[in-house]
Amino acid sequence: MAVGYNWLHAPTSAVTAADLRTEYLSQPIGIDAVKPRLSWVPVAKTKARRQWAYQIQVAGSAGSLRAESDLLWDSGQIRSERSWGIRYTGSALSSGRSYAWRVRLWDRADAQPVWSEPATWQMGLLDEEAWGRAAWIAAPTSTAPAALLLRRSFQLPSGSITEATLTVAGVGFHVPYLNGERASDTEMAPAWTDYIDRIAYTTYDVTGAVRGGTANVLGVALAGGWYHPNSPDSWGFEAMPYVDREKLRLRLDVRHQGGSTTTIVSDSEWQWATGDVTYASVRGGEDIDHTRDAGPWTTVDAEVGGFAPVAVGVAPKGRPALVATAMPAERRTTTIATTVKKTTSGYLYTLDENVSAALTVKLTGTKGTTVRLQVGEGLAGNRVDPAWNNLNDKVPGSRWQQINLTLGSSQLETFETTFTYFAGLYIDLKVTKGKLSAPPELTVHAVHTDVASAGSFASSDRQLNALHEAFRRTYLNNLHGYPMDCPQRERLGYGGDAGVLTPTALLNFDAVTVYEKWMVDFRDAQATDGFVPFTVPAYDGRDPYWWSPWWGNAIATIPVDLYRLRGDTAVLERQYPAMQAYIAYLVKHLNAGIWADNGFPSDHESLDHGDSRQFNTLAVAVALRAMIDAAAVLDQQEDAETYGEHLNTVRSAFNTRWFDASRGTYARQAVGSAFRIAPQAVLATTLANDLVPEGQAEAVLTSLKADIAEPAAGAKYANHLITGIVGTRYLFDVLTDADMADIAYRLLTQQTYPGVLPGVLAPGGTLHERIADSGLSHDHPMFGSYDSWLYRGLAGLRVGALAADGMLRVRPGLVDGVDWVEATVSTTRGPAASRWERFDGGVRYTITVPVGASAEVSVVATAGAVTVDGTREATTTDQAAADRQVLRLRSGTYVVEAG
Repeated sequence: MAVGYNWLHAPTSAVTAADLRTEYLSQPIGIDAVKPRLSWVPVAKTKARRQWAYQIQVAGSAGSLRAESDLLWDSGQIRSERSWGIRYTGSALSSGRSYAWRVRLWDRADAQPVWSEPATWQMGLLDEEAWGRAAWIAAPTSTAPAALLLRRSFQLPSGSITEATLTVAGVGFHVPYLNGERASDTEMAPAWTDYIDRIAYTTYDVTGAVRGGTANVLGVALAGGWYHPNSPDSWGFEAMPYVDREKLRLRLDVRHQGGSTTTIVSDSEWQWATGDVTYASVRGGEDIDHTRDAGPWTTVDAEVGGFAPVAVGVAPKGRPALVATAMPAERRTTTIATTVKKTTSGYLYTLDENVSAALTVKLTGTKGTTVRLQVGEGLAGNRVDPAWNNLNDKVPGSRWQQINLTLGSSQLETFETTFTYFAGLYIDLKVTKGKLSAPPELTVHAVHTDVASAGSFASSDRQLNALHEAFRRTYLNNLHGYPMDCPQRERLGYGGDAGVLTPTALLNFDAVTVYEKWMVDFRDAQATDGFVPFTVPAYDGRDPYWWSPWWGNAIATIPVDLYRLRGDTAVLERQYPAMQAYIAYLVKHLNAGIWADNGFPSDHESLDHGDSRQFNTLAVAVALRAMIDAAAVLDQQEDAETYGEHLNTVRSAFNTRWFDASRGTYARQAVGSAFRIAPQAVLATTLANDLVPEGQAEAVLTSLKADIAEPAAGAKYANHLITGIVGTRYLFDVLTDADMADIAYRLLTQQTYPGVLPGVLAPGGTLHERIADSGLSHDHPMFGSYDSWLYRGLAGLRVGALAADGMLRVRPGLVDGVDWVEATVSTTRGPAASRWERFDGGVRYTITVPVGASAEVSVVATAGAVTVDGTREATTTDQAAADRQVLRLRSGTYVVEAG
């Protein structure tokens, strides 16, 4: 509620606001949320502080905020501890306009609050009217596979320019230029969507690139991408219904001192040509031929030939909606070191790590000399083998991750790949025509969606550190506008792979907006009967062998995971109808509570496959559990009861068919058949999702522990990881909740197959697709859910309830041979951290609790042997573990010692 208070002579509030964000982005431009969500992090220099109330002001400029004039919204004082997802409810916002906002916080009723520094956001183009006269333009006929160059010159009046905004809807991938320079460091925009339904536009701040009082040239290069793949493959994406020639819709708004605006749009004034990019394919690669260079086609003074008038009004198929890109851009981030070796055919480069990359190549040789670069993960002798481990989906007549570069002179020339990325550990370069006069220079730039880090982990154990870094590296290699399976082969968004990884991803990276975008892709891909394809965006596969509810479940489980970790109901509200449709589809495919179809063979990449109906029935139960949670959060109580009835039916049928009460565990086949214990994935999934018959959880946990030590699948698998991607997530969840850190550590640190560590320690330092051996992809994040255990089970940071109830639970797990562990997580309430280290008298813990939160800390100790900041602390015995003591902390950083 809003209340009034005279705080003129009050003491200064001890809590202030930092890290202001709009739609969870810092200073975003070009958003299309008409009621944006505003967030901040409360900070305090002293302990035991909380946000008691807040006040937000929004205006058209920072100056208006400071003067408190022409405010578009003044919330007044709002009594609330909430600091995230606050909906703007002021005056209507206008397309293309910039806004400034600030917030101040009270830590108690009689405090004097301090305004934060202003933050800004800029609206995108909110409707068709906002695009004005901007038309879709293209070449009269397709230029594929070559890139399309579009340019227009224009004059701006004299005087100061206060703001210039370029809005580009260009497909396939587009690169904007102004006056001879790239207008942005964004790579491969826009992110892939189902272009029949939506095309994402990108907004650029080009204030510093336009020139008043003189001529300017605006250019855009377009090529390939998923919109026009240009190379056939076994998936058939080159024949998707949206595939068409590259095209552009654009608007440039230049605001001048005094308030006037000059607008340039895509129209008949534009011209087109082709240039030195003669081939661009999202999977096939890129060819650059400098003998066909169009010259300085984006500069004002250049003599440019070969350009002709564009075709106007060539809209994309399906009349898709134009939507803002409301997530971080794809960018080059770090440079990857390489080792080069001269070979009989050229040069072989070995990268320091497996990576998704853009390349810079410098060459000197005779004019017309052509070199070919092949990128991949494996070698045949001194050559990259594109078919190594079957890491491509080629069909006859196609190519894979290949680059051909042709010199246009005998001078040193620089080539930059632009319209796709290349993934692997090796690059071989050979001259296919002519001669080089100097060794080539190769620079490898890591490229991915540029999400900020949200978590960190380190320990005294090098193996654990390697496992953590491998997950982070592999995840980023596979983040390109959506979470992928592998960057060198399929490049697809598998719901099964990414669905099990979402909590782990969000502990490590600020990727909420990427998943929010991906959930819209799911809604676009969903069929009218509720079916969800196993890869998203765009694909519409219903192959009964490959599909399983574990793949479609992402449409329901990911929104719930986002809510649990971030506390914002918006994604649940938007996704709820699609979740309902999906659940209806699943329920129709049940037969007396059991999944009716055979479906995908059980737990993907498991070494112990069981009954596919058994494991897919568990998938339905997990989806129903997510649906119940969503309905409860959204106060849809009748729905929650209905879905609860469905879950009870599934749970009862499952346990009747497969739970062997005499043995206190699950059978692999229906009860009554010859008994063999169910796969570990089944045991872990039932435990983690509260599906075990009442009173039997301890017995099932005991059987799981026994099977890890002496597996029914074979003695050779003892104490090794043998679960597939789903089972691995739930196995480490169970081991975390059961305080079985020693077992989790043993599974993770096995240096022989099966397991994840052998792949991590192999060249490349990334996760592999298989845990049984070194086959298939070596850049596959799907087994990375173990990384959550490093945060939750080892460092002890349990942040799942922090957003909802303000309670941080810290329960560190001590492992023999590990001397110290530390982890941090950026939560919606602020940073949470846990460190433990052994010392002669016991274990020292350093705990950070966010402002406004409390912490329940459980440490291994005896009663009366715990101090906090040097003072003896009263504790209680942990009800779940007699060797632990529990204490409560308020916000701040504390040193806890336990003997």
